[in-house]
Amino acid sequence: MIYNIFPSLIFIIIIVVQVKTSKRVVSLYLFIHLLYFFSMVAFLICSIYDTTYYYSIKALLLVLVSLMFSLQPLKIVERHISSESKLKSINISKYNSIVKLLIIFGLYSVVFFIRNLVAVFSSDLSVVRYFIENGGSFYTSSLYSKTAVLGAYLFPISMYFYFYSKIKDYDKFITKTLLISSSSFIFYTLNVAGRDGIVIWIFTYLAQMSFFYPMLPKKKKKIEKYSLIVFSIVLVVVFIFITTKRFGNNSNAMSSVLMSMFEYFGQQLFQLSFRLDKIYLLNYPGEPRLILSLPMAVKDFFFQSDVRNNILNRYELRQLSLNLGLNTQKFSYYIGSIYTELKLFGVLILNLIIYFIGYTNFKIRGNAIDCRKLIIPFTWYMILIVGVFYFYYGQLIGNVFLIIPFLLSLYFRIKLPIFKIGLSKYLIKKSIIKKVVCE
Repeated sequence: MIYNIFPSLIFIIIIVVQVKTSKRVVSLYLFIHLLYFFSMVAFLICSIYDTTYYYSIKALLLVLVSLMFSLQPLKIVERHISSESKLKSINISKYNSIVKLLIIFGLYSVVFFIRNLVAVFSSDLSVVRYFIENGGSFYTSSLYSKTAVLGAYLFPISMYFYFYSKIKDYDKFITKTLLISSSSFIFYTLNVAGRDGIVIWIFTYLAQMSFFYPMLPKKKKKIEKYSLIVFSIVLVVVFIFITTKRFGNNSNAMSSVLMSMFEYFGQQLFQLSFRLDKIYLLNYPGEPRLILSLPMAVKDFFFQSDVRNNILNRYELRQLSLNLGLNTQKFSYYIGSIYTELKLFGVLILNLIIYFIGYTNFKIRGNAIDCRKLIIPFTWYMILIVGVFYFYYGQLIGNVFLIIPFLLSLYFRIKLPIFKIGLSKYLIKKSIIKKVVCE
């Protein structure tokens, strides 16, 4: 229907206004809005081929207001970033220790997950997906597998230090190894015949390059562009291969593959609208455990909760929601995931947290940006970037991932061990006393 074009028009107006007012064509704020704009365009295309597609004003407003509010601090700070801007250096010994840990975790994850790829891709990928979605796995859950999953989830932080190292012109071998180790996330999702790892990796690369772009030396900008083109070609070929294997097994194979690709990026506004309507009709109570896995796990541990009564297994929860007709296996933006389980209050709280994180950590003093603080909003903006599909960080490891940048920032900012601080205060106090006595 003709009014399905309005979401795309609204986002193109926002993008044009942003370019004219900020004078920047390449920015993280603009990139995130472009993601949602392309999603709206894909929605429009899907609605032409499938007349059941519709959107509600409530769903569209939730997307618009959430993005514009939570990204306001980023919009302000990017106006002040230029080629003259500098990055405050992180203590080199602390930087080296963290980077080495990230590389070890990332490469371990690559090795762990790459072992299963032969088994995955020698099977019918549509059957593999059904197997995975019903709780199946190509590896046993253990400390080793959980470490590998954590290594995969850490890839945005590895990529953050990759660009930081590029700007600072640090050791080239370490810098390249950081980028290689970030591919762990791709191999992690390939283990479930998933395409999202490829897309999310490219999006993350583009997002971080968009923010750091003004500060990259001209020569390195060209290298990053060429590298991105090469990576994208290879990864898009893999994406198309997986899509064909999963959706091209019928007489209209080409049509099915193309439609699945448009649906992959365009179903969100429709699914969000449908879900909001359905939740209202069903009075669905929500299950915070799907979003707040870590707090719920802590509660279970300390209060001896009955895990079965709480339906800890997310596959059981998914089946429950499917039985109610909520289509929770479909994409509905991060907003749909949060709204389903935590209602509007949850969406508001999340947006306030992201806004507050940006407001308190995006600080430019003397034309210099503090990288020790910058890592926090960068990590939390992954919710919005990956959120063009759904909320990706509801699992236990995902919750842990959102906490890690706070710990890293604290580690980078602590100047002395606690005992040294205590000793320093003691010596200062003694010297003052001695001075007073002498006088």
